[in-house]
Amino acid sequence: MSRVIIFGGTTEGRRLAETLAGSEIASLYLVATEYGKEVMPNVDFIEVRVGRMNSEDMAAFYVRERPIAVIDATHPYAKEVKKEIDKSLEKFPDLPFFRLSRKEVEIPEGACTYFETAEDCVKALEKTRGKIFLTTGSKELSVFCKNEEIRDRIVARVIPGLDSLKICEFNDLKGEQIIAMQGPFSEEMNLVTMKDYDIKYLVMKESGKEGGQETRIDAAMQAGVTCFVIKRPESIESTLTFVQVLNKVSELTGKIIVEDYDEFPYKNPDKDVIISVTLAGYGMSKETNTKELYEKIASADYVFGSARILVEIDTKAKKLPYYKAEDIMTALENLEWDENSLVDVLILFSGDSGFYSGCKKMCQCLEGNDRFAVKVLPGISSISTLAARVKESWDDAYLMTSHGLSEKDWIGEFTDGARFNSKLFAVTSGAKDLRIMAEVLSSLQDKGVGKYTITAGFNLCFDEKIYIFSPQKAKTFDADGLCTVFVKNETPQTKRLAPGFNDDSFIRESIPMSKEEVRSLSICKLDLWDGGVIYDVGAGSGSVAVEMAYLAPHSQVYAVELNSDACRLISKNASKHCVNNLHVISGIAPDVFSDLPKPTHVFIGGTGGRLDEIIGRLKANLMPVNVVINAVTIETIAEINQVIKKYKIGDYDITQVVIAKSKQAGDYNLMQGQNPVYIMSFKL
Repeated sequence: MSRVIIFGGTTEGRRLAETLAGSEIASLYLVATEYGKEVMPNVDFIEVRVGRMNSEDMAAFYVRERPIAVIDATHPYAKEVKKEIDKSLEKFPDLPFFRLSRKEVEIPEGACTYFETAEDCVKALEKTRGKIFLTTGSKELSVFCKNEEIRDRIVARVIPGLDSLKICEFNDLKGEQIIAMQGPFSEEMNLVTMKDYDIKYLVMKESGKEGGQETRIDAAMQAGVTCFVIKRPESIESTLTFVQVLNKVSELTGKIIVEDYDEFPYKNPDKDVIISVTLAGYGMSKETNTKELYEKIASADYVFGSARILVEIDTKAKKLPYYKAEDIMTALENLEWDENSLVDVLILFSGDSGFYSGCKKMCQCLEGNDRFAVKVLPGISSISTLAARVKESWDDAYLMTSHGLSEKDWIGEFTDGARFNSKLFAVTSGAKDLRIMAEVLSSLQDKGVGKYTITAGFNLCFDEKIYIFSPQKAKTFDADGLCTVFVKNETPQTKRLAPGFNDDSFIRESIPMSKEEVRSLSICKLDLWDGGVIYDVGAGSGSVAVEMAYLAPHSQVYAVELNSDACRLISKNASKHCVNNLHVISGIAPDVFSDLPKPTHVFIGGTGGRLDEIIGRLKANLMPVNVVINAVTIETIAEINQVIKKYKIGDYDITQVVIAKSKQAGDYNLMQGQNPVYIMSFKL
């Protein structure tokens, strides 16, 4: 399959690959580091490869891949890489090549002081006093850290990758001087950071809009912080805008590609114009659409939808290949029409408008705006079609989607839905999702948890194929096309709705474990809700993490544990209790938090003496989080007391739990006491 090669590692490079993928144009996305791969979405039509290459490596790559085009979307400051790319293309004069530019930001006159090089900036900083917010990344840290006096004043923000952190360590930056976070950063977040660290000087590169230049400068102006900006290197050759690159690729492939709305070519509308907006489900193909929808297609002035849908319809309306709510809203605000006219807009969504459809978000965006008169039309979904094909009802089934989601975001829900329901229907991204589902069902079946049959409908209504097989057979199945899955479970389990796994149900070995009653009460105090991000810090055997993952299958549970034997044990217990939304994180808190999504709930069973740092890091997230801490030792209780005072935690609850459990001795039952446990709960 011919594809585009993108030298990436930047926000606009990632967005370019995603945009091309949305129009089913494949790209090979090349990044230098593992972190560059981690931030890329796991979607069809994008393959990510990691590794640094010189010009010879690149040239060999072109011979092997025979790409449609080569696109340079590397950072504007990556001068050496750009030289290697140019050199690699010398022997390929006929290979289309485009260099992507970054959008310039209009900066108020006098707002910044500019420098040609980082070294020039350092000389200016030597004449200043006060803390320095360094946002130039990790590669040039050494330039700023050579001067010890400047180094001690630096607060450096770098991406949360191991390479960046090692560079910080090599340059003798202390933990409190490092902010390891993934952008983009809002103006509010930049402002809070500058105030919290009492920043006097902001140092940044001239990185353009995509690099967050505008939000940093605006925040600095509000905070009274002086901006030092290192100028962008002169372009090696002429560059193209985002839209121009898309147009070039469109010409090469013959496909319609979603454009960038910041450059949408229309003027602002007259504010008195009323826009009639119809949101409609397009079904699975043009053969499944209603007469009402075709009448609306015929009368529309503008039709929005994915390129796949727009190609199928015959209309005099202007076709706009946009399907994301935020993009459509921007386009609607910029369309041009006659004053006092009634504009008829049709927005098409695949499947049914009320079933896992972009229609939901679109309705929310339009709600409350008097300029839009909104109507919604239904469509036929693949779920109802497959249910009809296999002669099954779907009103008593569990319904879900894995389409467009990463595996970790849906596998927990799927496991829970299949295990505790006799029927499950799922809209998927294709055969890959089907194989993952089959692996889950096969594993459950091997443990005696359910008896499953899988029905998969491919390309329903327009090249239809329906397959029925066992989980074992489905694990190796491969087919092209849109896939909807129906799972029948002959022996569904009944789900318990409260914590209460028996202690004996966990594999313990020599690893500490929270006892059953303490575990149950702690989880209740945590006030879980499904769909959150949950940490179990000092997870031990994983009993608390497993319980939480079981109770909240739509949530992502991260068990943080330093002991390697305990990490292995957590995985065993997760497998034994059939939970797939639990992730074992080997490391110590709060150091590992930078690599995890921000939590909504945190259970702390062990801290390694770093409770203060843990709570401090959680508080710095600037979002609500429910916290429960278990304490057994006097030292931990004293540490909790200090944390309460330091962080001014007012609304907290402390419960002492003293438990005695019966133990059989001959014909008698003796009550055997356990160590008292303190359970503290609060919200940050």
